Amino acid sequence: VPSIHMSKPAHYRKSICGKILEAVAKGESVSIIGVGSSGKSNVARHLTRADARAASLGADADGMFAVLVDCMKYVDPTAAALYRLILQSLAQATQLPDAPPAVAKLNAPFGQLLERAFDTDQFDRVRYYLEQAIDAMFKGGVTRMLFVLDDFDHALVKAPAQALNSLRGLRDNHKNRLMYLVVTRKELAFLRDEREYEDFAEIVTPVTIPVGMYAYPDALFAADELIGRWSLQSRVDNAAKHNVIEWSGAHPGLMKA
Repeated sequence: VPSIHMSKPAHYRKSICGKILEAVAKGESVSIIGVGSSGKSNVARHLTRADARAASLGADADGMFAVLVDCMKYVDPTAAALYRLILQSLAQATQLPDAPPAVAKLNAPFGQLLERAFDTDQFDRVRYYLEQAIDAMFKGGVTRMLFVLDDFDHALVKAPAQALNSLRGLRDNHKNRLMYLVVTRKELAFLRDEREYEDFAEIVTPVTIPVGMYAYPDALFAADELIGRWSLQSRVDNAAKHNVIEWSGAHPGLMKA
């Protein structure tokens, strides 16, 4: 049984990660949907790993960089706050262990941009600082960048329509190089009338992928992870582990239950 601190293998959830990254490699943004405890956030975090991207795309992953934006932290429903959160996430991503050296060097200047962003509530100013950071990433050798908007449900409902549609403008400034992955429990149209933010919806909804059951190797890994976390090694043998996977339909939440 692996350690509870063992990182997930690079090929974890390769089927869904592969579909997402293949779309991103073509310059397309993506939405993924799944009920609670379906493993959406695990997929979101996994995509920020260079080895995971390489496991799905091979050499086509070269130059690709993914930034996790935890939208649960979006508590001030203003346009400036949303863009400030994205800029903060981008600054934090420069500290990832596998960040390219040129990207890692951007941590200090991004910190300065973030300080300026926190000194103003003017949306246009915060957006300008984010644009500067994005430009610096592409000048630093990143060829394609993916903003992973995890737990986006609340942000979609509460954010000003201007802020959502302006995300389309950011993308248009770097077409085929800047993409979004929107992670929600429901399809966007069930959360908010798409006519309010149709510019953004038009780019993220055409490719919508459900997060479903585990592939069997991933289910085995998840079972071992839970067994290690709960110290169940002496109580769960291979037969019982197989039964858990079979009875749950290899659904992450049901396996845990």
